[in-house]
Amino acid sequence: MQAGFPEIALSGRWGVFLWLVFSLTVLNIGGEELLWRGIILPRQEVVFGRWAWAVNGILWNLFHAGRYDTLGFMVIFFPLTLTLAYVAQRTRSTWSGIVMHLTFNTIGSLPVFLRFFH
Repeated sequence: MQAGFPEIALSGRWGVFLWLVFSLTVLNIGGEELLWRGIILPRQEVVFGRWAWAVNGILWNLFHAGRYDTLGFMVIFFPLTLTLAYVAQRTRSTWSGIVMHLTFNTIGSLPVFLRFFH
């Protein structure tokens, strides 16, 4: 069992699966990317200029601090949060962040997704 996910029967519960996919993509990823890269990052650029991506990445990592099981996870995800903010600032697009965020969250959610097929 993965930490944070209760051991409940998910096999064949397609309504739960669809809600999980919707909430992961639209609410979590869409919401975070629109907020952090679509609203906050452009405002940080006014203050921090070309280094806004670094400030954005650091703050976004700290925003997730409550979700990390250990300090080690925060360190592991630090390069990802910086990279995502850097790419979003350089491409001037929230889509790059959405695609990267979706990719990593999908990989992280695979153990849960696979429980629907057993």
